[in-house]
Amino acid sequence: MNKTIGQIIRELRLERNITQEELAELISVTPQAVSKWEREVGYPDITQIVPLANVFGVSTDVLFGVFDTNDCEEVEKLTNEIDRNCDYIWTDYECYLKLKDALKKYPNNVKLLDYALSYAMFVATQKRFDEPEIAKIAYNDCLKYSNMIIKYSSDVNVILNAHDTMLHLHCRYKEFDKAREHAEAFPVRFLQNKLCQDATISTFERNYDKDIETRTQILSGLLRVVELGVMPLIEDYKRNGQFEDAISVGETILNIVKAIYGQERYTPPFHCAYFLYFQLAHSSILIGNIDKAFEYLEMQYEYCKVANECYNKITQFENIAAIRYDKFEFCAERYHIEEYIEHFSWTGYNPIREDERFKAIYEKAKILKS
Repeated sequence: MNKTIGQIIRELRLERNITQEELAELISVTPQAVSKWEREVGYPDITQIVPLANVFGVSTDVLFGVFDTNDCEEVEKLTNEIDRNCDYIWTDYECYLKLKDALKKYPNNVKLLDYALSYAMFVATQKRFDEPEIAKIAYNDCLKYSNMIIKYSSDVNVILNAHDTMLHLHCRYKEFDKAREHAEAFPVRFLQNKLCQDATISTFERNYDKDIETRTQILSGLLRVVELGVMPLIEDYKRNGQFEDAISVGETILNIVKAIYGQERYTPPFHCAYFLYFQLAHSSILIGNIDKAFEYLEMQYEYCKVANECYNKITQFENIAAIRYDKFEFCAERYHIEEYIEHFSWTGYNPIREDERFKAIYEKAKILKS
């Protein structure tokens, strides 16, 4: 059911911790007038709409319950540029400022808010110790952007992404009760998504090649979720001295990946294997199985080599944003090539650093960066 202008004014006022008296003073009306609007026994004069929108930092459309979901040309151009240039030309902070500036012109554009929320979260997280004032501004922007998305967007995926972003932000700030509030927003039956429906249709069409391809995409996303749970588990086993258990868990996940994505026609899922090889190599070093550690390091190199080749192929296209959500996170993988090479200086490799096999893998790895 559509909300009335009075209900919207009340929600926006409460979100910003403004009293009726304060709002009345800001727009030069009486507190009684604001009270009447919110109780729906009166409506703002047309001359008061723009001042109200300015106070709340929204467009006039929001006050009338209209939330624009259309991607205008300028917004599309900016988000494409950010997808293409972030990490290589622009920093997260620069992207955040560009998006924040664009929101002054398009304050209720869903796609712009979605991007702005993500980069505001990066800034609020990255700068919370070194530049706390900037981090605080970004944190407050996250609250504003997420509230706008959650309350007014009709796109379930964007809404859930906003909840997910805020959950992680609150966790970083150790505000776990607030994080749990966002966790409650996620539906239990999350597997019933569009890909599942597409796979079902392919099955009924007897298009089994398409069915297999779609279901590998579904599993790719699920394996990404598994990775997020498995990596901390492996770390915990290592901290607890249970190195064999860490290796067992890691190898089990790798075997699943190999079983599903063993055919060349299916791309590997995200960067799951990259981190697993690293963890398995380190665990093997800790138990003194150096030969096995080098097996994992060789596998890791081969995996990163394939990832790098995929990235180099994809960047010949002008619009990287068009493939941003493909089965393989090419942009993320390119970042991990940089991180992969940096890992060779990690102290955990000190026991094998002088080994000729280690030096040979490192020399091959450096070529990937060029």
